[in-house]
Amino acid sequence: MFMTGPGLSEIELAFVDELLSLGILEKVEGHRLPLQNGVISVFCSDCDRSPDVYEHLRTITQTQCSHTRIHAIADNGGPLLIPKSSPANKPGRTRDVDLLESIEFAMRQKHIQTIGLIGHAPCSIALDRKIDLFRTFALTLCAKTRIKTDLKRYDPKVACFYQIDFGERAPSPEKRLRTYFMNRTRFFDRFRTNSIYSSERCR
Repeated sequence: MFMTGPGLSEIELAFVDELLSLGILEKVEGHRLPLQNGVISVFCSDCDRSPDVYEHLRTITQTQCSHTRIHAIADNGGPLLIPKSSPANKPGRTRDVDLLESIEFAMRQKHIQTIGLIGHAPCSIALDRKIDLFRTFALTLCAKTRIKTDLKRYDPKVACFYQIDFGERAPSPEKRLRTYFMNRTRFFDRFRTNSIYSSERCR
């Protein structure tokens, strides 16, 4: 498997271990999501990691949908672009609004209510914009809040996921990339007093 860019540091991997131990990152169970009509997926277009994301989505949608029905919306940074205050967006740009319009269009035209936001680490956009790992988690969850607020009239069902590249710590090359469900309630309960999170209030 060809990968570029630096891997996660030991400190970042220790943070991932903490999230796993707290149940903030959980095993993905497709039956917990309404996938009968498919899913609108918003993820990073990273060529090394997006194929694994798509395959993972295909596997879980087939638990409920008779055929693969994934409406993919990919861009550099994926869900990190959606929060209004996200440093992933350059000043004066409208990528957040453009993504929301793409999601809304897919909901209307394809009659899909379920939206999967998939972040990943390491992320080149996060590295380029100097967004630390904690903040990428917070931004992904804030993206969910904005979708549910701005597109409330469509009653979106939004789930957040995170793909972790464990690099050399993985027991085998096949297990290097692992995707987890993000438990929003547990994350906010655990980190709501964190100063970084406080500056990323979800609106």
